[in-house]
Amino acid sequence: MKVVCDTDILSSIGKMDRFDILFKVLPNVELLRPEAVDRELMRAKENGSAFPDVIFSNTTLFSTQKEMLIGPELMNSRKELGPGEFECILIALEYDIPMLTNDRSATRHARKVGIITWNLLEVLRASYITGTFSKEGVEQIRRELLQKDGLEVRDSEWFC
Repeated sequence: MKVVCDTDILSSIGKMDRFDILFKVLPNVELLRPEAVDRELMRAKENGSAFPDVIFSNTTLFSTQKEMLIGPELMNSRKELGPGEFECILIALEYDIPMLTNDRSATRHARKVGIITWNLLEVLRASYITGTFSKEGVEQIRRELLQKDGLEVRDSEWFC
């Protein structure tokens, strides 16, 4: 299965160097990063960040040669989203594949046009529900997210 990924979720996973989370919850997945996401990651690398290399080694650069048409339902999305989020939505829509993003606005726009989306919280819940990770394992991931990415997952969000 192919899944297109936005910069924010790749950055969170890359900073922790925990792509095993995605590969265990989504076995046999190929994680795609669009060119716009790649450009964002290259800027971070040029500024001295090491996590982009972790992302590059665990994902596939996806370059489309097709001219993607933007329907009227996506015109407002183009104005409200960054280039990475917008390109993810276009690719997910064109190739009928799911999208991984932590961006609420991108999720809203993607779901409005019928794209299946998952965020990191949903991936963590799925990892616990399916027994892929124990409660202690998920708690450790939550601590790593806070420490390495500043992303806090509160109990009220996690246990819903």
